[in-house]
Amino acid sequence: MIQRFILAEGLSLETRRVNTMLAFGFLVAVGCTITRIVTQAPLLSLVNQIAFILSVVVAAVAYNKFKLHTLTIYATVIFLNFILFPLTLLLNGGLRADMSGFFAMGIVIIVMLLPWKKALPFVALDIAWTIACYTIVRKFPDIVLTPSNPEYPFIDHIGSFLMIALFFAFVIRVDELLYERERLKVNETAAIISDQAQFRSTVNNAAAALLNASTEDFEKVFFKSLGAVAEHLDMERVYIMRNYNDEDGTYASPVFEWAREAYEDTGTTRFYYDKDTEWYKILFAGDTISGPLNEMSPGMTGILEKFGTKTVLSVPVFRNNAFDGYVFFANHTIERHFSENELGIARSASLIMYNAMLRNETVISLVSAREEALSASKAKSDFLSNMSHEMRTPMNAIMGMLDIARDTDDIEKKDYSLEKMSEASTHLLSIINDVLDMSKIEANKLELSPVDFSFRKLIDKIVTVSAVHVKQDQRFVADIDPEIPDRLHGDDQRLSQVVTNLLSNAMKFTPEGGEIRLDAKLLAKENNRYKIAIHIADTGIGISEEQQALLFSPFQQAES
Repeated sequence: MIQRFILAEGLSLETRRVNTMLAFGFLVAVGCTITRIVTQAPLLSLVNQIAFILSVVVAAVAYNKFKLHTLTIYATVIFLNFILFPLTLLLNGGLRADMSGFFAMGIVIIVMLLPWKKALPFVALDIAWTIACYTIVRKFPDIVLTPSNPEYPFIDHIGSFLMIALFFAFVIRVDELLYERERLKVNETAAIISDQAQFRSTVNNAAAALLNASTEDFEKVFFKSLGAVAEHLDMERVYIMRNYNDEDGTYASPVFEWAREAYEDTGTTRFYYDKDTEWYKILFAGDTISGPLNEMSPGMTGILEKFGTKTVLSVPVFRNNAFDGYVFFANHTIERHFSENELGIARSASLIMYNAMLRNETVISLVSAREEALSASKAKSDFLSNMSHEMRTPMNAIMGMLDIARDTDDIEKKDYSLEKMSEASTHLLSIINDVLDMSKIEANKLELSPVDFSFRKLIDKIVTVSAVHVKQDQRFVADIDPEIPDRLHGDDQRLSQVVTNLLSNAMKFTPEGGEIRLDAKLLAKENNRYKIAIHIADTGIGISEEQQALLFSPFQQAES
């Protein structure tokens, strides 16, 4: 009873004090009743004591069951001090009875149960009423009932002394117990608050470090932050799990992991979800999984039991309202539960970590895209600069030959100039077409124009045009596979352009005495479609591996 109504958790200080008064009052009332029976007190005195017992029981029920707190307190104070104690004085011998201790106890009860400002008027009124009762008993002794037992005064004094002494001892002891319990609770709460403050500080410091970390230092800072959060939760490992999809379904794979101590890697990197399991349903719903593994259902434990896991904390993470992964904490040594505050801070920390990882990925992607854009822009500028030079060269030739033709009357000289102007114009047109084609390719607007054409005439034309640029002592060989049909359907202009450019480069970068070779071979024929390989080789300076990597990049040349 004492544990339930006085020492139980969740009771207010007022409730504890009221129940303490009522409990001891009940004991005092029973003790006094026994004393009255032994001393053969008058019947009215016994009735008074029984009324005392009943009043305590009624007050206890009204206060604890019906929650009539204020009414019970005031009714108890008034009944004890202004009715019961004065009646007891009259019914138990008046001045011969030792009632002074009870009247003093009444004042203590007023002070303990009522707020200080309301207690003072009651104390003053009680003192005045007590003096009045003693005065009346002294002035009018005939109204007092006297017990017939001559030993009554002695027994009453001893009983009064014991009751009052035990009352104060009981109240003081209960207050000490309550104080000690409250002190322990305060210390525990302070420790929890301090631990929570340290945890929040750890998370805040981790967030600040991740925000300020450069892409070069991010991984180091991220691991340190993961470790700090895991250590504060007393967890041995933590994994950042990311969701992926393949032909076998949805699976989670660790992106980052931290461990307090080195451990043997199982080699398992893909953990497939069974979408009917509790694990997936809880995480997908956005709820946290936490606690000892042995308290979870078999559908929750799964593969974790094989790894010797004892405690888990798994926080789901969403991106664009989709379940994107989770942060998984594990301990393989101890079993523990997590408070709501720990879970709340752990959820915040997990979101911060996961979003920091995504942010770093975005930054890396943006930096890479920026570098690629700058490189492409520089390549385009270099290319256009080179093209402008190549355009000016034939243009200068055209203008120079034009001046010569205009200033001479020699027909042969005019014809020579016109021929050179025609060659330079053809070369200039080729360069312009190259630039326009590059622009079309970059804009994904280059279109092929297939027509029927003669493959041999096309190659002969390419060889004839290219042979003009063959240097002295250079050897040029062309070999056409007779299996290739003469009539083909395709974009002859693009084919001619590609082969001409390759031959032009081969002749340009092959010194005198070298060899340039063109081979065309039929590789396959299927459903009236022909696969033909045109192979150009030279004995020139060649192209390094670094330069080869640039060949198929927009606006790039092996040499700028």
